[in-house]
Amino acid sequence: MGWRGQQRRRRELVLGSNVDEVVAQAPCDVLVERISPVEDVESILLPTAGGPHSEFAVEVAGAIARTNDARVDAVRVIEPNPTDEERADAQERLDATFGAIETEDIGIEHRLVEGEEIAEAIISESAEYDLTIIGATREGLLQQFVFGGIPEEVGRRAENTVIMAKRNLGISSSLSRLLGRSNR
Repeated sequence: MGWRGQQRRRRELVLGSNVDEVVAQAPCDVLVERISPVEDVESILLPTAGGPHSEFAVEVAGAIARTNDARVDAVRVIEPNPTDEERADAQERLDATFGAIETEDIGIEHRLVEGEEIAEAIISESAEYDLTIIGATREGLLQQFVFGGIPEEVGRRAENTVIMAKRNLGISSSLSRLLGRSNR
């Protein structure tokens, strides 16, 4: 699905009434794309913190990279001035996200990016890429509704094309459970 990346007009909408409904209720994996003009995809930024949505984002990045012979740079944002132990732990988590998915035909560079604010660091990094692919977060219902605050902020503010990925986990969403409905 496409998304213009504009600010919500009503408080209850995140991406727009139709997109919000599909993302929240779809019984399948969902990709939402905010398109910016780009002729060729030569570079893909893949920010990740792990989890099933990140794994889906990795799969999507791999498919796009193969088709376009593009490079993929996977990043994990960490607090500035980490200890050696914090840096090693973050690098291990980043590498683990890609271990089972990465194949020889796609080179994925893994690196850590230091930043006070995660969304700001990703948005800044994204300026150097043709495409950014980011997975939904697992933030709670009270914090965020559709993709989570960080992916939504990146989708709204990044200058390049952004694809937000949400894997169908086969369970009712928090909102559906709260409202007494199950996924359709």
